[in-house]
Amino acid sequence: MDHPLTSRRFGLGVVLASLLALLSSSVPAQTISGLTARQSGTSIVLELATVSSVDIGALNFFYSENGGSGWQPIDRGCLTPVSSRSVEWAVLECLGLDAFAGDNIRFKATSSSCSGTVRFDGYDYRIVQIGSQCWFAENLRTEHYANGDAIPGNLRRSKWASASSGAQAIYDNGRANLKAYGRLYNWYAVDDPRGLCPSGWHVPTDGEWTTLEMELGMTSSEANDTGWRGTDQGAQMKSSSSDDPSWDGTNASGFSALPGGWRSYFDGIFSNGGNNSDWWSASPSGSSNAWSRNLNSDDDDVGRYSFYLRSGFSVRCLRDE
Repeated sequence: MDHPLTSRRFGLGVVLASLLALLSSSVPAQTISGLTARQSGTSIVLELATVSSVDIGALNFFYSENGGSGWQPIDRGCLTPVSSRSVEWAVLECLGLDAFAGDNIRFKATSSSCSGTVRFDGYDYRIVQIGSQCWFAENLRTEHYANGDAIPGNLRRSKWASASSGAQAIYDNGRANLKAYGRLYNWYAVDDPRGLCPSGWHVPTDGEWTTLEMELGMTSSEANDTGWRGTDQGAQMKSSSSDDPSWDGTNASGFSALPGGWRSYFDGIFSNGGNNSDWWSASPSGSSNAWSRNLNSDDDDVGRYSFYLRSGFSVRCLRDE
């Protein structure tokens, strides 16, 4: 989503303004968030202000003169690196103009990479490529929807069990659990139109979880099964004994799952921390349930279950296609 910019005129008529680009993505190109623009003489410096890990030389930069309705690539030969996060664009020289002016100028940078980290709500999430998909390699931990609104937390057991809107919790209310496992969310938070994941990312559907499992070797005949399915897909998703924090898998996929437990829909009790983990999908299952995925200690396969909406499960974000 782009917002109108207020123009300011400089010297030769170059018009610039800061642009806080929202994180949006596609495969294979991911639009990088936090891009700002400022004047430097007759050039424009484009800086990735909020990205924590990026190869500036591997990015492609674009500009739009109509508010983002159409984009033009910036010639790489016209870009000079300024720092590990910024490049300078000799805009007037490269476009052969005496002025670069307008009320609706936008900039963006894209990358085909799925590596490093993505910053969201003050935290840097590791990401990992699995097949054609780009996943968060750790559980979501935000206390806010993507628009900045707070997600209610610290609910007593009875309040959690009777909730009919979004809520989040830390397993057993322990800060160490937040660091290792992220937060637990009921499905009302997953389904909230304000979104749980950064712009350009989303909570995966049931079908997108299946795509992940099939990339790890699950057969197509199992795709619509419920309950335990697959052979060693769970082991490939679980952190290994040599990871920190660790679990009992091989982590061959890089998914780095950890046993974060869950919170009961019935009485609000926290259960199975250190033994299993559950993740929501964005897909409802009837009027009172939604599809989820489950991993357990000492099991190498993956559970696919339809579960109650008030349950507190972990969330992973998947990059938009």
